[in-house]
Amino acid sequence: MDEFQDTDPEQWAILRTAFHGRPDESSALVLIGDPKQAIYAFRGADVVTYLQAVEDATDTATLSTSWRSDGPLLAGLHALLGETALGDPRIVVRPVDAAHPESRFSGGAPVRLRQVTRRAYRLGASSAPSAPDARGLLAKDVAADVASRLGTASGGGEHVVVQHPLQTVDERNFTPGALGVPGPFSHDDAAFAGARQARQKREPVGALVGAPLSLPTGAAVGREAGATATGGRPDVELDDLVRLLENAPRWFAQHTLDVGLVLEEEDVEDRLPLSLTGLAGWGVGDRVLRAALAGVDPNRAMQAEWRRGQVPPRELGRSALQEVVRAVGPLRVAAVEAAREADVAAGRPVSQDVLSSAETVDVRATLPDGGTVVGSVPGVHGARVVRTEYSRLGPKHRLRAWVQALALRVSDPDRPWDAVAIGRSPRGPGVAWSTLTPPDRDTAAAVLADLVALRDEAAREPLPLLPEVALRYAEERRTTDARDALMRAGWAWNKGFERKDPYVVLAWGQDPALPDLAGHATTADLGRFPDDPTRLGALARRVWDPLLEHELTRCAMSGPTSAPATPAGRPDRRCPDPSRGARGASTRSATCRAGRSCSRRAPARARRTPSRPSRRATSPRAWRRCPRSCS
Repeated sequence: MDEFQDTDPEQWAILRTAFHGRPDESSALVLIGDPKQAIYAFRGADVVTYLQAVEDATDTATLSTSWRSDGPLLAGLHALLGETALGDPRIVVRPVDAAHPESRFSGGAPVRLRQVTRRAYRLGASSAPSAPDARGLLAKDVAADVASRLGTASGGGEHVVVQHPLQTVDERNFTPGALGVPGPFSHDDAAFAGARQARQKREPVGALVGAPLSLPTGAAVGREAGATATGGRPDVELDDLVRLLENAPRWFAQHTLDVGLVLEEEDVEDRLPLSLTGLAGWGVGDRVLRAALAGVDPNRAMQAEWRRGQVPPRELGRSALQEVVRAVGPLRVAAVEAAREADVAAGRPVSQDVLSSAETVDVRATLPDGGTVVGSVPGVHGARVVRTEYSRLGPKHRLRAWVQALALRVSDPDRPWDAVAIGRSPRGPGVAWSTLTPPDRDTAAAVLADLVALRDEAAREPLPLLPEVALRYAEERRTTDARDALMRAGWAWNKGFERKDPYVVLAWGQDPALPDLAGHATTADLGRFPDDPTRLGALARRVWDPLLEHELTRCAMSGPTSAPATPAGRPDRRCPDPSRGARGASTRSATCRAGRSCSRRAPARARRTPSRPSRRATSPRAWRRCPRSCS
């Protein structure tokens, strides 16, 4: 047992009972310690315990050679402290031999005494410097001496300071004598192999998969799927299909290659936060929203977050939580009104806490080719799916709602299904919500079957199908040609986060340009979309065109007054796109003469410069009633 001088009586009693005095020599108890170091009372340590153990020992030995200090230094210390008893006659400073008899430093005596006078502290004749002040003065002396010696060759210079490389695969770790030792500093086989590999010529990282993989039939079915449809064709899980549409490269890596990236985790902060930002802010908002949707009073939810200790202190935290509660309120109002309207339309009794009456519906959608999509859809009120998120309403939320609505239509075609996705406005305060009404059963089954076929393609190669950039392309493609649509999608790509996604980097390399990622359309793609020469363009239209044809997306400064669906084929009016600057900053709900709501913004006539809209452009008077065809 090392450092035994820091042992307390109870610890020694346990060790003595367990190990001391046993007849077999193989279980001897060896104690190592230096009583001269027992000055800390570390965790209740008692040096008398050490002395008692020495008396009980059958054999004792002393380490009489110092391998750290030079001979002149040891001689000077012995002249000062030799044969001195330190608090007990059994603790004596004895002479020690030096492994280095000569001094390895020059320029100064090996032992120096520092005299601390009253004058240095401007004290009177009856006062003395305090011990903490004296220790601080000595520390400064030592630091100054070390600094001066490190800067001179005679004081040690490079022999004292050895700069080690941070990388374990650095060649210097394996070069004899390079890091202050006669041989190599490291003997790690794996690191040595890495150092040898680092000498090889570096090739630029290209695409992970150059051509689609050859996979057996049915390989696109997830490993977790155990059920099979009629004829032995495996079922497709609804949630797995959604995961593909949310991030196709990640789905390919995890599903086909069975590869999951170990992402860097943020270090635990040892300081109090001063604001709610990033994932921390989203986590607080999401928990408060979930509590509010469950009927918990927002103030109680705010107090619960306060007690978590993850919010800024005092008034900063109170202000941040109040902002969260203010953002959650309209989201809950939107969810309640969407659910209440659906329950009324279905003839169901509407309770005070309408959100608690949500159901989970199991779906089994049979496709034209005999395949089946199975899963469960939560948050169903009557014939409507209501899903509310604290995040800003984005493409992923709309894709999930769309796939769920399609599956419900195919599984139960007799009910007038729709899906409402609710979130914060993409730009600024307020609420945004998307109402998706699936087409008739046969059309919905064809669209769903096409997404399942897309899943088979995604199992063979990472598809350039990312929600943000694909949506931007599909939206722009409705009003412009493929070249301009790809260019404008590139603006969103360069400013967004998808190009830095770890699975995008795995599939296409670091910071790929959108034209390189877009790829060339296949023969099948050109057969369906002859005017879209890129793979990205064809995939974007394949996924988003049917959705946009059956969607109504609106924004409001508060919760909606109603959530009607858009009939199939009607033009949709979407919330302002954050990537388009100030044009959408003041979007509000307008009202048609027919009493329906719409988010169409009338073009402002008085726009002086593109970068600085006029007051009229952001004034409510710049809004006008939308045409009857909008909803």
